[in-house]
Amino acid sequence: MIGGSPCQGFSNSNRKKGKNYLDDPNNKLVKEYIKSIKANENCQVFVLENVPQIFSAGEGQFRNEIYDALSDFEITSGILTAADDYGSAQLRRRAIFIGSKIGKIELPEPEVTPENYMSVREAFDGITDDIENQIDYSIPRQSTIDRMECIRPGENWKAIPEELKTSKMKEGSGPHSSVYRRLVMDEPSITITNVRKSNITHPILNRSLTIRECARLFGLPDSFAFKGSLDAMQQLIANSVPVDMARSIGNVVKKAITQFNIRNKDVALV
Repeated sequence: MIGGSPCQGFSNSNRKKGKNYLDDPNNKLVKEYIKSIKANENCQVFVLENVPQIFSAGEGQFRNEIYDALSDFEITSGILTAADDYGSAQLRRRAIFIGSKIGKIELPEPEVTPENYMSVREAFDGITDDIENQIDYSIPRQSTIDRMECIRPGENWKAIPEELKTSKMKEGSGPHSSVYRRLVMDEPSITITNVRKSNITHPILNRSLTIRECARLFGLPDSFAFKGSLDAMQQLIANSVPVDMARSIGNVVKKAITQFNIRNKDVALV
């Protein structure tokens, strides 16, 4: 069973109140996924994908609860980075748990060295407006364009002059570092969140990324078409896992099952 249950309940207040993270309503889908694994008596291997904060929440309390809830599995866990390890053009970090009843399954080993990272330029190579979803992007307001014009590759909202900053930008530390981040052509992309909400900016043009450009950064083929409203497509791609990372995880699981089947022909898994 493979799933990526969303969760938002990372506040340390859970620990202070003596409550479990898995009981937090914000983490309901993680708990439901665990219940589904436990309810499936035929489940021999599971993969749980989540955000890296799941390891640090409550100084490891959240992670420990998952281990305890699925203690009948031998679990391997860690944080993987798509560009560092698996050939993606995106520096996306994800927490991965692999549980197994057929022998311990290690996380996939890195496959790409830093000097061979895929760049944004390579990912965008050959894109034209004729490719599906390439014309799907948020049309920026003039005020947004004015801010983007002030930002060089690698910079973010902090490079915007004071007179053009929003009130939120002027308050304290301001928005997340990805807001108005202009990508660098010859480097991997930062983690792609919802580009409409964060205004992650094209390396050259004064607009946010298109759906197809985002898809290229996730390793999705141009034949994979997104449908629905623009808002829905932007959120869908933001919630995704890079294809190369997912493939690497799938490969170690497949290898473990294949080896188990060779050793145990009378009870082979399918």
